[in-house]
Amino acid sequence: MRERYFRWDEGKGHAFYVYESTIPILRRFAEDYIVEPAGDQTLFTWVVVIEAKDRFRLPVKVLAPLLKAGLGQVPAGGQRYFAKQA
Repeated sequence: MRERYFRWDEGKGHAFYVYESTIPILRRFAEDYIVEPAGDQTLFTWVVVIEAKDRFRLPVKVLAPLLKAGLGQVPAGGQRYFAKQA
């Protein structure tokens, strides 16, 4: 996978897009991470955008709720990990 960062704000977040991938279903892919203070805590916002190649669009659309649920576990896992480190 080859990616290009188009925003890098040290300590605040970053964003990138994938312009070359060996994953056969992907046409385009991007992620945006934002870290913001929220009182005495931190708010982490993670946006993932996936565009499948034409022949995979319908299966990806059908599986989108499962993909969303699976990706949704990543921040929760990170929260559990960092809670143990404190």
